[in-house]
Amino acid sequence: MCIVEALRVVKAVKSGKDSRHCLPWRVRDRVAMKYHTTRGTLPGRPSICEDSQWELVERMCMLGPAKRIKVSTVVDELAKLTTGSCATTSCQSTELADRLRLNTMEWESVPEVIAAARRSLAESKDYVAQADAVIPLFGSLWEQLEQVQNRIDTHHSDACRTAFGSLVADADTSTKKLQDRKRSLISLAETTMRCHALHRALTKFCEAQFIE
Repeated sequence: MCIVEALRVVKAVKSGKDSRHCLPWRVRDRVAMKYHTTRGTLPGRPSICEDSQWELVERMCMLGPAKRIKVSTVVDELAKLTTGSCATTSCQSTELADRLRLNTMEWESVPEVIAAARRSLAESKDYVAQADAVIPLFGSLWEQLEQVQNRIDTHHSDACRTAFGSLVADADTSTKKLQDRKRSLISLAETTMRCHALHRALTKFCEAQFIE
């Protein structure tokens, strides 16, 4: 409701009209407002709202919490809107694929890559001379990647699989660099930050795809 009201206020201000009566359903009756909100009925679409913008409003205002997009997803979609990119359902799951376009992977190869990475990290614990805090971080990342991969089923789109495959490929590239990295504080910090970035990317992917 607040979003629609804000859009109407913007329209009124731009046209030089009074913005004090830009109510969502154009009524002050609280009973009427409660009737609409409890049934998930959105107010009429403001004329200044483009298709992509209104679709984002609809996804933000879904009545069922499980279907409502997360704040982090809203932020990403708004960023795409400001740069002229699409904010439709079809492109929400390709964000990671766009960012990681240099790393691609076929969906059929994902389970094998995940299994190989987990074996490699398990073996790393045996030959690392001293405690290495980075190894457990990456171990946790791959464990989560495997869990998410098992939850992606026939209900998810090809774009979703492509984005996840790119994320796995990026994680695989970072993991393979662990053995050759320098044993310095700077290197440790850079590797840790890279791992945390992958964790965040996976979290945002799951939120956008409603994967718990």
